[in-house]
Amino acid sequence: MTEGMAPVNQEGSPPGSAFSPQSDPDRVNFRELMIFVDLNQREMRKGYEKLKRDFDAEHSERVEKERNARLLAQRCLRAESECQKLRNVENERQEAREEADKQKTIID
Repeated sequence: MTEGMAPVNQEGSPPGSAFSPQSDPDRVNFRELMIFVDLNQREMRKGYEKLKRDFDAEHSERVEKERNARLLAQRCLRAESECQKLRNVENERQEAREEADKQKTIID
């Protein structure tokens, strides 16, 4: 019956509680068994709550990083768009200068 059971942290068990997974199953009293089960459940709940807190913290951090990455990508796209507009304006200016130079050459 006790084969394969994981060792249990017995901290906090009341004085006089003699139950352990290695006890003789024929000599275990019900109250000691319930105390043992309750301690196991508490430890499992603590472990679960810690895992959940850790997961929630990691998830929040991951969501924040993804959000920041999206914002940065949007800024980059806007900056690229602005650069393209500036290049277009510069090209138009250059074309206007060249046209003005041609006109000046024709006039002279």
